[in-house]
This record gives sequence, C-alpha cells and structure tokens, in this order.
Amino acid sequence: VIDDRAGTRVAWLSIAAAKGRLDVTPTRVQYLQAGPGVDDRTATQADLEAIVALPDGTFLMSEEGHLTRDGVWPPAILQVTRDGVVTGVIAYPREFQFNPDGQSGLRDNQGFESLTRTPGGRLIAGLEQPLLDEPVTTTELGGHGRLIEFEHRGETWTPGRQWQYQMSPTLKVPGYPNACSDGENGLVELLALTETTMIAMERACWLNPAGEAANVIQLFAVTLSGNTTRKTLLLDVSTLAPKLSPALAHLDNFEGLAFGPPIGGRPTLLVMSDDNFRPTQNTSFLLFGMR
Repeated sequence: VIDDRAGTRVAWLSIAAAKGRLDVTPTRVQYLQAGPGVDDRTATQADLEAIVALPDGTFLMSEEGHLTRDGVWPPAILQVTRDGVVTGVIAYPREFQFNPDGQSGLRDNQGFESLTRTPGGRLIAGLEQPLLDEPVTTTELGGHGRLIEFEHRGETWTPGRQWQYQMSPTLKVPGYPNACSDGENGLVELLALTETTMIAMERACWLNPAGEAANVIQLFAVTLSGNTTRKTLLLDVSTLAPKLSPALAHLDNFEGLAFGPPIGGRPTLLVMSDDNFRPTQNTSFLLFGMR
C-alpha cells in the first residue's frame, strides 16, 4: 500500500531472490475509488498502512487516522475489490475512535497501523500506540497497546475479542538524542503464523542534531493468551545495520512484514521500509530465512 492522501493506491510487486540478491519490480499500480454508499474521501484520500489479501481475491486495507487543520480523518479498515473499488468500511468499537475531549480514545496518527489474517480466517488489527487515557512508551517502561479481532460472518466483519499488547521500552540510538515524537516506540506490523501466534514489529525513531533519523527495529514472536499477549524477541534488526549497505547504516522507516518467496524450500520473511516520500530516505526490502 502507498500512504499518500493525494491519491490512495496500491502497487503489485514481483519479488525474486537468488544468490544473496533480492529483486523487487513494480508490475501494476491501482488507484482506489469509492463504491456505492462509500464516502469518496474515505476511498481516495486514505493514509493506508496495512493490507490483507482474502481468499476470494478482495482485500482489506487499514487507515490509521489523522487529525488535521482540514478536519478529522478517522481510522478505518476498508473492504476493497481487486479492481480498487472500496465497497465498505468495517465497524469498530467507539474506544478506537477520536474523542473530541482529547482525554481518551485514539491518539493522532496512531490507529490501525497493523493488520493480519490468521490461517483460520480471523482478522486482527493493532494500534500503533496506547489510547490517550493509557501511558505511552518511554525509555524506562513500555506502554500497553491494543489488538482487536474481527470475525467474518456472512458479508460483514464483526469486532470481537481484544488483547493488551505490552510494548517494549524505547531503545536509544547513540548520537541521536531526540525522539521523533512522544512514545515513539510503537507496534507497526503484525504477521499471523497460526490462530494464536504471530510476528510483531516494533519501531522507534530518533533524531540527531542535524535532524537526521535513525530507527530501532525489533521483531518479536507473539502469543495470544487470555486477554493479553506474551512475546519473545526474535531479532533486533538494528544489530544487522553494520552488515548492510551504507544506505541502511541507521536503518530506515521499516514498518511492513510479509511472507517472501521460498528459497530452497525454506520459508522467508520480507521486511519493508517506507521512505515517507523524502529524498533522504529509502524504500528498502530485507529478506530473512525462517525456521
């Protein structure tokens, strides 16, 4: 997905890996349009953050929500055909909406950042940051995020269980003393493995005195348990930065996960970054073998 409100669109990519090289080639771009009963702005000016492909060839795409001078862009999960027609918006609990009092509800730009589908067909969405009436993540203590389940019943998706997601404390980057924003370490992606296990990506962003950014990227194995989650660190991607190309020395805005092309019969994990449409950043892809 491409998070550009100037024209909501998605891109199809051809991905091939061989001999330590990963080739990623765009093959198609599809702009979204509003179907009957769908607000045009919701479809064509969304800040898309995650996508799930469904067995019937349609898609679910999440918009994280934003407060601007032009008004409120509520968080949303869009139902989209393969031809880019938005046919509906999934309903969700009020607590995940913006609250006019500014004391509770969703934080600005911190809504449905992650979206995944379990093998059994359940949809799970994650908030990037805790709600306003819950503590944010600091360098000493991780905040409590939220995961919410949606079940497919007939033609609709119905909200169901919720889980508390314990974020990790924000890790600092030497030489980058300023956080990009309050509570910056957040949950930016989920990828379901089974009905109760998934991979989660957390990202923290820091700035140096020149305003240049460096990111801390961590991958966790997460298990749903009761109304909370358990997690184990799989990989601190930051530790690999010295082995990567100079352009990735401080890692970029990594916030996407997907299963990659198998290599030698072995499954792979694709990790993707967002360049934020800035010439100083990169859209990058890393491929990891899975065991």
